This record gives sequence, structure tokens and C-alpha cells, in this order.
Amino acid sequence: MKKLIITFFLVAGFHTIACHTSQDQLNRAGAIIKERIIKQEKEQQFKNKFNELVEFIKKKEGWRSTPYICLGGYRTIGYGFVTKYITKGFRDTITQEQGDSIIRTKLTHNIARIKQNYPLLNRYQQLSISSLMYAKGLGRIQKHPIHNELKKGFASYNNYVYFSRWEVERAHYRKARTYEYNLFNFKE
Repeated sequence: MKKLIITFFLVAGFHTIACHTSQDQLNRAGAIIKERIIKQEKEQQFKNKFNELVEFIKKKEGWRSTPYICLGGYRTIGYGFVTKYITKGFRDTITQEQGDSIIRTKLTHNIARIKQNYPLLNRYQQLSISSLMYAKGLGRIQKHPIHNELKKGFASYNNYVYFSRWEVERAHYRKARTYEYNLFNFKE
């Protein structure tokens, strides 16, 4: 059997393959390359959705570089961070770059916790629930009827969009939950 010898030449931006091999081996190599390209595209698509979610949270939460008392009665800073849950150095003032970093860290940490609690969810569903968790906390999710749905790998529209009864009357909350619900149902 001939050895697979593939040499790549970069010519005017295109890869040229010169090979001494059977057609079957060439087809397998092409399939592997196509699979890698598809995987890279899916990874980039997920990164884009992650970045979209970060920007959505920033817009929804608004920015404050100094502490304030939020509607829930908590001392808050940045993009809605409760100060007792973030590093001491950020309690009195914060930059937007630091705020962006905290959002990304919190979402990534939330996803890790969601994977443990809801192993049937795909990564877009995990990302969606990490946003809900960012806003509501894991404890509130676990006490809500949506918890049992998530354990089974799905979430109903009514339980997601109308997470709290009082949110029904507030359009900006409904808009946030609708955005997350659409992300929850995103197909790769």
C-alpha cells in the first residue's frame, strides 16, 4: 500500500495538494479537513454568540463606575455586580475593561456550574441559562418550575420568559428573557 504523502504549497492564497495515494485515502483526508473546518466554524459561531451575550448584558444592565443601590436593594457596581461578590479592589470604583472581564468570568463560571446541574443541556442552552443565572442566581432557578424542565434538557416558553410574576408587566425583563430563550433554542 502506498504511503500517504501530502505536500501543501501556498499558491496565491490557495492550498494545493500534491500527493501519491489512492483516491480512497485522498477522500478520507478531505473528509478530515472538512470536519476540522466545520468544527472551527462552530467554535467561532459559539464565540460570537458568547460575545453577543456579553454586549446584550452590558446594554441591559447599564454602566456605573461607582457603587449604587440597585432595585433589589443591593450595593452594586459596574454592569450590575453586587459588590460583596466581587474582588475587594473593585468595590469603590471599576473600569469598563474590568467590568467586561468580570462579566466574561461570571458567565464562564456559571456555565461550569450549569454543566454539573443540568448535564443534558447543549452549550447554547448552557450559555442561555448562564445569562439567566447572572440575573437571578442559581438558587432562584433551582426553586423555580424551570429547574425540573432543565433537568430533562428543555425549558418551556412560559417558564422562561415569565420567570417571575412581577416581570410580566416589565417589558425590559420580558425582552431579556425572550433573548435568552431564543439563545436557548439556537441550532448550530
